Amino acid sequence: MDDRELHRGLDLTATCSAYEIDSAPLDSRELDYLRSKTSTAAPLIGGLAAITLGVTVIVMAAPDLDRGGWLLCFGMLSLIGLWVARWINRDQRTLRADVADGIKLWRDGRVHAMRIREDPDSGRSIYHVEIAIDPDPARLIVSTISSTCYEAIEKGDRVRIAYSPHGRHLLDLIDGDYRYIAAERHGAST
Repeated sequence: MDDRELHRGLDLTATCSAYEIDSAPLDSRELDYLRSKTSTAAPLIGGLAAITLGVTVIVMAAPDLDRGGWLLCFGMLSLIGLWVARWINRDQRTLRADVADGIKLWRDGRVHAMRIREDPDSGRSIYHVEIAIDPDPARLIVSTISSTCYEAIEKGDRVRIAYSPHGRHLLDLIDGDYRYIAAERHGAST
């Protein structure tokens, strides 16, 4: 199977015809990493949980709602629950497709942006990076990275990254002699 057959169906081949797309099989550590992100629960459960939580809040906060108010609130919560279920379902589908395909794409790019966000629950800092992929700088890979990786790279650096083709999960980032491997950070088996 040649490289074109391997990437058939991936939307990246059409936009990157002038640039070579390198691919490689996922190693066991990367497969474990992607599998660890998949959920066994159906996405509908997340949507139902959102509806149940919302109804509970409405009952406790506004016991004097009339029938129209209840219907309006329930309808809005149902739409929110369906949106949550759809988002979870899409994310899980892309993860499963990445595991099933078993490949990663290697591309060159540039560090487009870096930011730190504080998690309000744990107080931990969460480090994010955006990589603009060549040849289309509008095509970004956005990922959470370790603090060590955050400190080792700078905005504007040329990097080489590996990512999953469907979910676009960052698997590997190389900046000169520095190498960040996402699967190792998450404690996946070697």
